[in-house]
Amino acid sequence: MRSEELAYEIRKNAIKMVNHAHASHLGGILSCADAIAVLYAEVAHINPKNPKDPKRDRIVLSKGHNGATVYVALAKIGFFDEELAGPKNTEILYRIITSYRPDEEGHVFTLYQWLTMIQNGTVVPSRNEFEQDYEAYMREQKLRGDITDLEYAEKIDDSKSKLMYEISNLFKMGNRMTFGKISSYQPFFDSCNVLMDLNNSYMSATKVNDAINTIISIDKSIFRREREYRDQKLGLKNIFVHVEVIPNIILLPNVGTRAALWQEIEGKKRDSKARMIMPIFLAEDMTKAFTSLCGEYRWEITKTEQGVHWNDLKDLSLTSEYNDYIQFYRKNRELNTEQRDKIKKQIQKAGSNLRRTFVSDYCVYINSESNGSPLMNRVARGILFAYCPFSLSYRERLKTSPIYGNELNKFEIKSQEKIHPILNIAKKLENQGIEVPKALSDEIEYMKS
Repeated sequence: MRSEELAYEIRKNAIKMVNHAHASHLGGILSCADAIAVLYAEVAHINPKNPKDPKRDRIVLSKGHNGATVYVALAKIGFFDEELAGPKNTEILYRIITSYRPDEEGHVFTLYQWLTMIQNGTVVPSRNEFEQDYEAYMREQKLRGDITDLEYAEKIDDSKSKLMYEISNLFKMGNRMTFGKISSYQPFFDSCNVLMDLNNSYMSATKVNDAINTIISIDKSIFRREREYRDQKLGLKNIFVHVEVIPNIILLPNVGTRAALWQEIEGKKRDSKARMIMPIFLAEDMTKAFTSLCGEYRWEITKTEQGVHWNDLKDLSLTSEYNDYIQFYRKNRELNTEQRDKIKKQIQKAGSNLRRTFVSDYCVYINSESNGSPLMNRVARGILFAYCPFSLSYRERLKTSPIYGNELNKFEIKSQEKIHPILNIAKKLENQGIEVPKALSDEIEYMKS
């Protein structure tokens, strides 16, 4: 497209955009149309088919009120799909923005909300790629001489510094993780990225909370952490209860195909909330994406809680038993040749990554095994059921299934062993006319579910 043609298109479409949005400054847009057209059509070395060309030119328009000129130019030379970025989708996006309400459950946040919470000190900044929290990172900067003692003292509690730290950690890497390409978070629509209708792919707080509740309805202990309960007045100690810790889910401003675990806990606090990231427009089946995400979480939270013993069979856990199962599957006499071949292919598909291998099994376990479709071998099924037991309603459905008979019996025996002491304590308190603490009554209800 010649610069004269592009200048005409810039003026024509800019007028439409300004009128539709009731925003921007039309005079400035019209006056700089020729300059922008010449730059994009005849001067700048840019190629929409190779946007990451290291030899590409960069055009910076410092006058933000004239931004419509750049948007039109980029559209006309092929950087994004005009139809996708047209009136229909613009109206959808506008309706989504104006109808958005903060999550009443307090689990789901837009990136803007999340960064505001970081700046206000409501939540602490995330760990960086080296697993350093903000304080550890600042100490390292001081030790390396990158900042002075005075700068350290100024920045360690500075809200703006924490905000910039979170942006540098989360924004670029988070968008890459949820889509797979570093360019995915750029505000461009193209047919390769926008794979679903925007209304259907939009991750509202309601939709995300429904996904959370669906997982909990199947995998009852997914977000439960075992903690010791004490009450000095009642003389209660050494009682372990399961506390529900629902993760924080951050919606990133992109179109993506994957949800990802950002971090399993805050900093070093093992009883803190996990952080999960999702594209605000998810071009993937929600059930599939969220189940995979919960599989990642299951694996990482267990590793964190087990520490250095995560793969030690002397300290039985989900990770130690599954690691042993994968490591020695070739010698496992409980597996036949066909099952071993299947495991080999599963490992290869996961790139020999243990967590990915587990996640693939977890997805089958949640999506198929829970509904009575036996797609797993007995060994893997036994490990997952032991540490990720189905809720009562799903256990009731599986009672008629012979493959789950043994697992259900073992589960019931263990459950009775765990709940019996707490029931005795509750009965003793009631006989004394003492109200049973909520933590214990909640634990009894949970154990029966």
